[in-house]
Amino acid sequence: MREGERQRVVSAEESYREKPHEKLARLVPHAAQERDPDEQRRITTELIDTLVEMRAPGDEAEEAAVLLAHLDAKTLEYLIDEKGRRARREAVATLLSLGFPHALKVSPDDLESYRIDEESVGAQLLASQERWRSSGKAAFTVFASGALISAMTRSLVWGAIASAVVGFFALVSLVPNSEE
Repeated sequence: MREGERQRVVSAEESYREKPHEKLARLVPHAAQERDPDEQRRITTELIDTLVEMRAPGDEAEEAAVLLAHLDAKTLEYLIDEKGRRARREAVATLLSLGFPHALKVSPDDLESYRIDEESVGAQLLASQERWRSSGKAAFTVFASGALISAMTRSLVWGAIASAVVGFFALVSLVPNSEE
């Protein structure tokens, strides 16, 4: 093969961009078969990013077919990525985002699981929001205690030390319990 012919072949291969549903079809079995938990989470992160990419317009029929096949085969069931996202939930969200008529093909079980996950995520967001509201109270407490001790002792050093101690305990109070 001549050099010019070889360059044309390479440039043709480089110009082909794998479509998200084609990439998904390749990633799912790879993630499902991976035995190293860290590597599986890494691959699942790429898989879920691909699912999110599939929500853009174009190729809806092909994407829906691939998603339904994986949901029916339950290959996404236990895949969780590095951010804690569940592949099954994201696949259902992607299928729903494809709109009519593809969204109508989501099974009742998958839809129920998606709904439960959505409620769980909502509860986590509310708890996080409440912790942030508490942090405002904690910041005021740190400031007020530092100012009070500084005024009482007429020493900025002791006020700073007291603020640091109170601030530490305020931050510790914001850390979520393992029971949450």
